[in-house]
Amino acid sequence: GLSLLRQMATLDYYDPSWGVNAYYSRENNALVTLNAYLQPPIFNHDFPAPFNYAGIGVTLGHELTHAFDAWGSYYDAEGKYNNDWLLPDIRRKFQERKQCFVKQYGDIKVVQVDGTLLTINGSLTANENIADNGGLIAAFNAFQLLKQKINHPKHVFNGLRQYNDEQLFFIHYAYRQCSKMGQIWLRQRLSVGQHSVTPARVNVPLQNFPKFAKAFKCPLGSAMNPYLKCSLW
Repeated sequence: GLSLLRQMATLDYYDPSWGVNAYYSRENNALVTLNAYLQPPIFNHDFPAPFNYAGIGVTLGHELTHAFDAWGSYYDAEGKYNNDWLLPDIRRKFQERKQCFVKQYGDIKVVQVDGTLLTINGSLTANENIADNGGLIAAFNAFQLLKQKINHPKHVFNGLRQYNDEQLFFIHYAYRQCSKMGQIWLRQRLSVGQHSVTPARVNVPLQNFPKFAKAFKCPLGSAMNPYLKCSLW
């Protein structure tokens, strides 16, 4: 609760406060968010709730998911390497569901400017892909809990009046990933990057999330509401 904010900090971090980053530290079992990360479009005190939950909320959910991924699940609450705290049946089920993501992302073809096709390495990007999916679900569910507890003021921007809260959440989720990537960087990202390219980071978690299809009334079997979906949490 709020009492945690009054406690003295006991951990020292050496990342500069102006770094635009947030991450999960396994060894400290801690979520670290640098000051410069708390800026638009990720967070703004004056943003409507759907935007902040789809911004910083998704980021925090993504990083917290790393506490239970293929690496984080080997560290206990004290940040110590502990291979025994997760039940074997749960770890086996985790590996089974992880393979769904490996295949799903590995089947994606990325078209280069010259027309050649590249593929995403589903194994290399698996942990980050799972975190992308988990972060989206966690943030959306948290936003729904907020709506149940309080009547948040509905901020409406010009050009967005036709969208409801859930649709605005998903629109901002996609907007925050907007980027332009050159061909050299694209090839490097696909060959050695642990994150998928941004179109996949946006579209695949939405395709896997039934509440997105419900919000935009996507027919089952359509591009954004496929029959086959991957889920872990």
